[in-house]
Order: sequence, then structure tokens, then C-alpha cells
Amino acid sequence: MIKYFTLAIVIAILTVGSIVSLQDAFAQYPAFHGKKTVAGFHVEITVEPIPIEPGVLTKFGTEFLDAVTGELAEEVPHTFVLMKDEVIFKEFTTSTSYIHEFRFAEEHKGSLTVLIEDVNNSGESVEFSLTVVPEFPLSATLTMGAVLATMFVILRFKGFYGKRI
Repeated sequence: MIKYFTLAIVIAILTVGSIVSLQDAFAQYPAFHGKKTVAGFHVEITVEPIPIEPGVLTKFGTEFLDAVTGELAEEVPHTFVLMKDEVIFKEFTTSTSYIHEFRFAEEHKGSLTVLIEDVNNSGESVEFSLTVVPEFPLSATLTMGAVLATMFVILRFKGFYGKRI
């Protein structure tokens, strides 16, 4: 009996540990990399970290590449805008390789739009859609692991239909 209980505890710990380590691993990679063409430029945007969560500083990298040569443009005036029902962040720059930073609040959860407006003073814009997700709390992960371990122990000793296996 102790052997199975110990096994259930080990499985629960491994389950919780693997979920937490997967979240940490994903945090090292961009959440989004998009590329669209407007006003003679390939507009690239990268967003870090993944997932985009309230309270966490999010970095939006923008680059403008010449649509013909693929080379980084020298100077492209544009306005970077974040919208969720209304404008929540707006910043103008002429840099072709720029990092915009924004810390989302709880009220920003859900879908949002990233606009890059008036690219090279052309009046043209490009739009990307993203999602701000609520933080997945560690307590929920621990609860899920405990439930799985309990189910394993119950099924092991009672069987599927109440008969001991």
C-alpha cells in the first residue's frame, strides 16, 4: 500500500514539475512573430514573452525591411498603437528597428489589436491580432496534480467498477 501511495506522490510531483518547466521553457521564446507588407515595406513584429500576461512587461519589436531588396530600411516613421476597445498605448518613432514596451493590466485580458499606423507617412497601416491571457496560477497546477494522483490511487485500489484489482 505504501509503495503505491509513494508512486502516486512521485507521479503528482513529476506532473506538476513538468508543467512548470514547460511554462518556463516557453517563456524563453517569442509569443508571436508576424510579417505583413504595406507601403513597400515588409513589416515584422515580434512579441515577448509568452504567454502575454497582465502585470508582465511585454516587448514588441518592430522591423521594416524593403519589400524589393529585403534589406533593413534606414528610417521609417510610424506610430505603434495597442488597442482593446480603445487606444491603450500609442508611440511614434522613425526607427526601423525599435522595441516598444508595455505592461498590461488585468482589464486588458482578452483579444487586442496591434496597429502600425501611417507607415512611412503613407497613410497606410498594418494590423496584428494578439491575446492577453490571465496568469495560470501555480495553485491550479498543484491542484490538478493532486487530483490526478488521487484518481490513480483510487483506481488502483478500487478498480474501475468498485472491484479490487
